Amino acid sequence: MPGALLLILATSWSAVALAPPGSPTAAWWPAAGIAIALTALAPRRVAVAVPVLTWVLVAVGAWLGGRSGDIAIAFGFANAAEAAVAGLLLRRAADRARGRHDDPTDGTDDTAPLARLEELWWLGLTAVIGAALGAGIVSLTLTLGGYGDGLQALRNVVVSHAAGTLVAVPAAVAVSRRRGPARGSQRALLETAAQVVLLGATMVVTLFVGPGGGLLALAPVPLLVWAALRLGTRTVIWEVVALAVTITVAARIGSGPFTGTADDPARAYLLGALVQSYVICAVLTALPLAVTMDQRRGLLQRLLTSERVLRRGFAESVVGLLELADDGDDLRIVDVNDVAVGMLADRRDGVLGRRLAEVFDLPAAEVRRTVAGGEPWRGEVSIAGRPGTRVGVAVSAGSLSRPGDHVSAQLVDLTPAHEATQLADRERELSRAVAESAACLILLVDMEGVLVAANPAAEAMLGWTEDELVGRFVWELLPADRQGAFRRAVADLPAHQLPPSSEADLLCRDGGRRRLLWSTDFARDPDGTPTMLVMTGIDVTDERRQRLLVSQLLEAAMTTAIIGADQDGRISFFNTGASRLLGRPAAEAVGTPFVDVLDPGERSRRFGEPVAGETPQEAFFRLTLDIEPGRPPVPEDLTWRHADGSTRTVSTTLSAVSDPDLGVGILCIGRDVTEQRQTQELLMAALEKERTAVERLQALDHAKNDFVSTVSHELRTPVTSIVGYAEMLRDGTVDEPRPDQAPFLAAIARNADRLIGLADDLLTLSGLESGTAELGRERVDLGGLLERGRDNLEPLMRGRDLTTSYRLPDGPVLVHGDPDHLDRVLVNLVSNAVKFTDDGGRVEVSLHAEDGEAVLTVRDTGIGIPEGEQARLFTKFFRSSTAQERAIQGTGLGLSIVHSIVAAHGGRILVRSAHLAGTTVAVRLPLQEAPSRPGQEGADAPASAVHAEAGERPGERALPAPPTTGRTADLRRG
Repeated sequence: MPGALLLILATSWSAVALAPPGSPTAAWWPAAGIAIALTALAPRRVAVAVPVLTWVLVAVGAWLGGRSGDIAIAFGFANAAEAAVAGLLLRRAADRARGRHDDPTDGTDDTAPLARLEELWWLGLTAVIGAALGAGIVSLTLTLGGYGDGLQALRNVVVSHAAGTLVAVPAAVAVSRRRGPARGSQRALLETAAQVVLLGATMVVTLFVGPGGGLLALAPVPLLVWAALRLGTRTVIWEVVALAVTITVAARIGSGPFTGTADDPARAYLLGALVQSYVICAVLTALPLAVTMDQRRGLLQRLLTSERVLRRGFAESVVGLLELADDGDDLRIVDVNDVAVGMLADRRDGVLGRRLAEVFDLPAAEVRRTVAGGEPWRGEVSIAGRPGTRVGVAVSAGSLSRPGDHVSAQLVDLTPAHEATQLADRERELSRAVAESAACLILLVDMEGVLVAANPAAEAMLGWTEDELVGRFVWELLPADRQGAFRRAVADLPAHQLPPSSEADLLCRDGGRRRLLWSTDFARDPDGTPTMLVMTGIDVTDERRQRLLVSQLLEAAMTTAIIGADQDGRISFFNTGASRLLGRPAAEAVGTPFVDVLDPGERSRRFGEPVAGETPQEAFFRLTLDIEPGRPPVPEDLTWRHADGSTRTVSTTLSAVSDPDLGVGILCIGRDVTEQRQTQELLMAALEKERTAVERLQALDHAKNDFVSTVSHELRTPVTSIVGYAEMLRDGTVDEPRPDQAPFLAAIARNADRLIGLADDLLTLSGLESGTAELGRERVDLGGLLERGRDNLEPLMRGRDLTTSYRLPDGPVLVHGDPDHLDRVLVNLVSNAVKFTDDGGRVEVSLHAEDGEAVLTVRDTGIGIPEGEQARLFTKFFRSSTAQERAIQGTGLGLSIVHSIVAAHGGRILVRSAHLAGTTVAVRLPLQEAPSRPGQEGADAPASAVHAEAGERPGERALPAPPTTGRTADLRRG
């Protein structure tokens, strides 16, 4: 940096000192090029100071060279402006060139100065722009100050500054860029030395030619071309610098072909311009040629290196490779690697020159036709004469426009795999025969838990066919409470070892269950790695059912009172449960009246006051008067009396026994429900308290809705004013805004619109929830509504790369409702699909009638909704975790509003979604011709899966997609 600044001072002084006598401008001005190069190449924090320093140094140098103070200052300013403008342009051009040419295989050497022709083009352009700017300032200064002919000075300064820039900038770049590794042999060094000596001798001879030397003045140019063709850019740059300095100094001291007389200033001006024009021509002749040759040498070197790598890869590849040449009818082998030779079990010279059809059993004409058509040919073939072999052949696509064109082929030996496949097929057939003849259930499950096979016994036992079972997860056959544990166990296979035997229920197609005793084991590959889970089951349903019945009866005998009474109302059977419940042993109770079991107060409540003199037998008759054989017994709560005098509330069932041989006429089964009834009473009291709390919460909710409505109304009024005033400021009604104010005004308007939208959403939702919203009730054609809404949704697609499609039925789809609110349902659903779908995705909107309902479906391929969050999908302010992670804007009110509107119209919403797998939302509204079915209110309809319809429906039509989608829309009918 300091050296460059001193060089600007020195060249400024020397250029003025070497100027023709009486001339206000110098014949050559290298200081301009040095200043431009320093501005372009210096670090950014230093480059901003270079024009100012250039002004000072050029002014000082011109003053030291003999210029007046005002001329020196003007010349310094001209050079500073030239350095600032041209240096900035050159820096930006270099940055863009480096950004576009970062590929190391483009054939350029980034260590060489001006390694690309594009950089030379920008150098020439900046040289002209900078020279024109500096010359304009100098010419204007001389004209206004009366120091000389301004037009003549303009011509000389343009030429001298352009020549100085074209010479100094490449030299500066050559110094600043690191030198790459030395290239060339000793012979190349000798050639360089000889060329330099010859160029120096030529320049010496040219300098002594004198005026009118004619063609001898062009003698150095062929030598520069020689250097450009043979020696590289760096050598050419320094030779051009030497030529420019030599011929400029020679012209000043009166030597060489461009000299004039001291008493003829006009000729001196003209010859000075000719000298610099000569320098410019030398630069433009030699430098582009040198850059082109350097690029050519780099590309050639890379091409040779790539060919060596490819040949080595061909020879050392672990895959069999053939190089094939087209002979017009077939493909002939011209090269082969060792792997292919070993695969063919032949010698190398026995393979070369043979046609592909002579080596393999394949359709030669089809192979050649496919490859020539631009498609690769692949197939499994056998080696000619060896039918038991299998080789995978892949012939690459190529242009076979003339005989001799080459393509390549890859060979893979598939013989071991083919033999193993045949063996596996035989073993598979044997296993299938065993499975089909077995009487037990057999299921084959892969390591992911998916059923891959089931035997006929499984089909008969479960009621599903094998095709219906294959592809399902095995845990889907288990009851819901067992699926999770089994699924986790399968996910950890084979680390988690399933028990070798266990019992479990399986679900049948008819909804029943079968109890099976399971045996599990793994099928393994030759390495011992588990590949399949084999599950064998024996049906033990009937056996376990009988055992369970006996077990339950035994358990009931301990906790349930079973009392038998004969026709006369005396106890004939008293089980252990009755003894525990009443505190009386069976021996004491048998033979006593059955009515003694009941509390006297219960008898009064049931029959009223006892009849005077009524016997226990008569009381029993009244108790069992309504019991008839074959009539289902009805349990009722009766109060029984314990032996200690306490009472129990017992759920009692009385039934008639029709078999008199049992000695029992009435069978009484009782279960102590004293604590249960007490708990129920407590629960009822708690429920009453909860009902009161709910009423209070509802009152609070109404108050909250009123508050939200009031705040939304109050918020909307000032925000509307903000929007209006912002629009007045933006459109210049008050005052034309400055360009730097436009983004702020746009941000105010945009965020105010968002606040208005939020207030509108809150007001709409509050009205729908409170029932105060007034909904129109008229005939609405959803098809027409969708057609009109398509144009209104067009701004949503602007700037997005989405494929959209609209499908409608040919006829009207009429519902009874409010068109504005139904339009809002469509807008909210489609805007959600667009917002949560990345560019390159797809949004589909369809409408059809089905089962007395209008079905509006919006599908997208967006980010989806995690399954665990879908239960809160229609709650206010809900936003999925994926949307929050991606910072997608939204309030979370859109789907809540849609849900409320659909519920108000007697419809329902069904959703199918998965994380990062898209979302399908279907809105089902009752058609006007069909009444709404009970239980289909949208508020009560649970979110469930929507199954996409396949194919097209007759009578449907497709709307064209908006033109701003940026992609071709799906225009299928239906």
